[in-house]
Amino acid sequence: ARGDSPRQYTVEIANPAVDFYFIDSADPIVAMREFHAVTGRPYVPPKWALEPLIGYASDHAGKCFNKRVLDDYLRHIREDDIPNGIVYDEAWAWTYPEVAEDGTRRLWFHPEKLGDFRIHNFDPEDSGIKALHAEGQKSVFHIQPFVGMRSENVQELIGKGYLVRRASDPTLPLVGQYHHYFVDFTNPEAVAWWQDGIRRLLKLGVDGFFFDFGESDDQRDALYHAG
Repeated sequence: ARGDSPRQYTVEIANPAVDFYFIDSADPIVAMREFHAVTGRPYVPPKWALEPLIGYASDHAGKCFNKRVLDDYLRHIREDDIPNGIVYDEAWAWTYPEVAEDGTRRLWFHPEKLGDFRIHNFDPEDSGIKALHAEGQKSVFHIQPFVGMRSENVQELIGKGYLVRRASDPTLPLVGQYHHYFVDFTNPEAVAWWQDGIRRLLKLGVDGFFFDFGESDDQRDALYHAG
């Protein structure tokens, strides 16, 4: 909020603590150097990361980015001469196979499976990536810093203390709006676990990641490894 003077501001923080840095410089280059001294210098992305991106926004009704959808995408890219370089897959982490009441196998929306670090919507897992690469496209995965409550990794993460806990009850992990837990990135061992999951996907051929939903939850009841 602006104060009485145009050079005076008041900042209110909802969290119990905050690290605040003030950089005073008339030279923007010097200011950015000071900023990078705190945050680290960002990587320059590869050229293809700046090319047009298309993807399938899967929904809760069971629609899925699968082989049929991918084949249709690639056909349109060829026929319409679309100059894109990236196709992103939003459904890889939470579109999970299940058997419907009539016995048919279907892919369905299961956000509680987030954090498996497995590609659930293609079989074998790397088949969609190979199809994209064969057409000269890049494969980018939509990814969130969450672990679903039914992820195959949850018990391991709880046992090792890799999840953000509740300040009001440190025996329980903090729960987010999509029925998920938060990986505690202030814990170096949790970071290493997450990196191993990323490496697994890179070995399957994934070219990059489309990060999302790092900001959407209220974490005022959070207790981190770092305090």
